[in-house]
Amino acid sequence: MGFRPLSAEQWHSSLRTGIAALIAAAITMHWKGSSSLDLWYCLYGVARSNLADQRLSGRLARERIVGTLFGGAIGCALLLLGPGWVWIGIGYLLVQVLGTHCKLSGGSRSNGSIAVLLLMMVPGDSAAGPIYVLHRVLWHLLGLAIGMAVEHLFWPRGDRERLDELEAKLLGLLGGLDLQPDDALAQRQERQLVEHFRKIRELSRQTAEEDPAAWSARQGERRLQDLEQAVIHAAALLRHGPRPGTDGALAQRCLALDQQALARSLAALARPVEFAMAAAPA
Repeated sequence: MGFRPLSAEQWHSSLRTGIAALIAAAITMHWKGSSSLDLWYCLYGVARSNLADQRLSGRLARERIVGTLFGGAIGCALLLLGPGWVWIGIGYLLVQVLGTHCKLSGGSRSNGSIAVLLLMMVPGDSAAGPIYVLHRVLWHLLGLAIGMAVEHLFWPRGDRERLDELEAKLLGLLGGLDLQPDDALAQRQERQLVEHFRKIRELSRQTAEEDPAAWSARQGERRLQDLEQAVIHAAALLRHGPRPGTDGALAQRCLALDQQALARSLAALARPVEFAMAAAPA
């Protein structure tokens, strides 16, 4: 199996990450007193900043910073009580319980737990104490800032462009369904459809909250419903498509109805459809 060519967005994403990583590495290596661990934190921040969705990049960045500060504060407090494996378990439980009470997200609690474990299990981090927490946060923030700045400067994408790109990918999957009698292939296609629609729905809801007028002018809610219906009909086709022993008149009629329903949904979205089907059994 050959390699698939990269899309323009994949090339842009790779170049953005590379440019940001070079800038981050140059700053870190020329910073007096920086270490290889600081470079790692900075580059990790760069990598986390250039995700497919800028909102997702920002959310994950907040979770890492909040979680590190939260877990670091608990870890530093427990270090004052002395070393011991029992304190590591207590620290983990405190992060989960107090984090839930403070309504921190799961990502923040996970980052807090990691900060506690590293702070209390790695001797060098334990000796550094609050300095370790400060370095981890500041260098990661620097990497995030560099990555997000590069992302906004080089080939920036607006919400509309990202939404159109996701819709195009979903419609491409819907219009090229492979209805061969292969359960593994059918399940893989269904997962792809559901995952793409989930991303579209999340981005659509965020767009509707931030710019209701543009969302209404685009008939966003109606289009989202049409996409959902198309995904439902496609999933029904994949689950009940041609299989050995399903060549009866009723099975063929149900299959034809599912195809017609999907074709109508795609017609509403102005997208032609061509099904790749197995030959009917003789």
